[in-house]
Order: sequence, then C-alpha cells, then structure tokens
Amino acid sequence: MSNLFKAEHPFSNYWTHQGGLAEVLGVLPSREQADILVAKFFDAVDPVYPMIHRENFEDDYAHFWSMNPQERTTGDGCLVALIFVMLAMGTQFVDLPSPEEKEQTAEFYSTPRGFGR
Repeated sequence: MSNLFKAEHPFSNYWTHQGGLAEVLGVLPSREQADILVAKFFDAVDPVYPMIHRENFEDDYAHFWSMNPQERTTGDGCLVALIFVMLAMGTQFVDLPSPEEKEQTAEFYSTPRGFGR
C-alpha cells in the first residue's frame, strides 16, 4: 500500500503525539484570524450543513479565548478539534487576492514614492 504522506500520520510534521494539546495549539492562528474563519464558516457552511448550535459554540469559543495559553493546554481537546475543522472549512470561503493583485501590491510597496521630488 502506498503512503502518500510518507509518514504514519499525515500531520506528523505538526503533531508528534508527544507534545499533546500544547503542540496542536502551537499552530492555531491568532484570535483575529480565527474569528474571520469562524465567521466564514457560519456564513457559508452552517446554512447548508447546520451541525453546530451557534450560541453554545460561541460561548465555548469565547471561553476558550479568555483562557491564558497555559490553561488552553489542559482544556477540551474536542472543542479544539472542532475549532480546527471550522477554521479549515472557513478557509474555503476566504477571498484572497489574485497573483496579479499580489504583484501590484508588492510593486507598490517596493517602489519609492515621493523621493527626490
């Protein structure tokens, strides 16, 4: 049988099973980024697949972010897994700039403006 990921676990580069929840939380995006992706989940996924009780999730999610990083490492692993699933699904609906827009932005910021005038 072929192993496409060349590892026993497809995410072994992120989670060695030795670091536990702390290691998983190490790849969690910032609260600001997570909020955007969770909002995308509720805007785009939840209306089609209403699997999550939004009010209960929002309470748990707010509590999760109110904990200090050390407390999160002993928190609810199932909630963390759910958050990661929702973040992954939310990424499917984020509008990213096209390669041309990225190039124009990079060009704008790399070109001196107003020097020598």
